Amino acid sequence: MRLTIVYTETDYYQGIYWILKEPTPTAGVFREAITRVDAVDWLGLAYNMSLPTLAIYTDKRVDELLTTLVAAVAVQPPDTGYDTGDSTMATGFDKDDTKTESVYAVLAKLCRSEFGRIYITRSTVTPYLEFESRNSGPLIPAAWIRSKISWTSWS
Repeated sequence: MRLTIVYTETDYYQGIYWILKEPTPTAGVFREAITRVDAVDWLGLAYNMSLPTLAIYTDKRVDELLTTLVAAVAVQPPDTGYDTGDSTMATGFDKDDTKTESVYAVLAKLCRSEFGRIYITRSTVTPYLEFESRNSGPLIPAAWIRSKISWTSWS
């Protein structure tokens, strides 16, 4: 399923989603007729994917390990864009358990090792899986962020 928003004659692709289970319509006899559809983006799909068997790699950057992992899964993300990793990992995929871990869990471990982040980016071309290394993006001191936060009372 693809969600597209058109704004000033430009298509903005907000995401490509996978439907995980059968839609469940309600009859709507006494209330509004509704069909519930549970759909996830590629990271949500990765959360439910079991980890494929991968070889153990040595002296690789996180972007290289991500490329290897994503290429080995059954369903590929629509597109990818990875920053070059800042660190070289001594080993990769050596402690990952294919019986208990998901693809998402290994993606999270790789990002934590790099102090990077991985997310789905929306664009006018296609949504894609993006990895940012620890030194990409704006450098905002944590003290500045804390000073700009204001708390609102919710009632």
